[in-house]
Amino acid sequence: MTDIERVTGEFLEELQKLTKLDLSNKGLTELPISIGELKSLFYLYLRENKLERFPEEIGKLKNLTSLNLRWNNLKNLPEPVSDLINLHSFSIGNNKLERLSKSIGKLQNLINLDLSNNQLDRLPEEIGELTNLIELNLGWNDLEELPETISNLKNLSSISLSRNINLDIDDTLKKLSKLNNLSSLSLCCNEIKILPETIGELTNLIELNLCCSYLEKLPETIKKLAPNLKKLHLKYNPVWNNQEEMEKIKAWLPNTEIEYLE
Repeated sequence: MTDIERVTGEFLEELQKLTKLDLSNKGLTELPISIGELKSLFYLYLRENKLERFPEEIGKLKNLTSLNLRWNNLKNLPEPVSDLINLHSFSIGNNKLERLSKSIGKLQNLINLDLSNNQLDRLPEEIGELTNLIELNLGWNDLEELPETISNLKNLSSISLSRNINLDIDDTLKKLSKLNNLSSLSLCCNEIKILPETIGELTNLIELNLCCSYLEKLPETIKKLAPNLKKLHLKYNPVWNNQEEMEKIKAWLPNTEIEYLE
């Protein structure tokens, strides 16, 4: 064995012991198939690159618990990702996703899923198989409705639906009302105008973000949130200029911090 072969072998052996790899902002357009040899990896960060596809070999990283693919050029969920069944955190925000594959349902150990800033207009029913999910970010997409199976996410505590301007808000609130652990909801930057009375069914909310939603008033049913609601974001809505309406809201939610002024 030559010195070069020995050093190369030692280097590859050390690489295979890596538990964390950060290749963010490296201008990557593809990954080598050798990525699949790093079987000790727990954390892989590939954000802010130019990736459009993934090698099948990434599915070999069975120990991976955190994968960050934000700010790339992905149009589809890379199929090999569905083999990473130990993932706890998966971020694929700020890409170009138009569809989310049904295979997302295989990632049943996910706790945090970030799909924000894509072009999704629907979610597969299989999203409801992610029953360990605690945080779900769907903000800045083109969603029109949530699947019925969203009600299966019994551990979900936080969901962002910010700026999905075609979203059926009434239908969405009805589905979310079945989630007893939901404590944080963001509907900001949607053109809601009239908040449905079904908001009163989400009685376990601690934080509600309604900023920039063209709201002129809130329904009286919101007072049902009073026992638990700690913070209400109302900035940049017409209602903040209506003193009479604001006094009503304060009376309905006497123990809630209401953010509505600069």
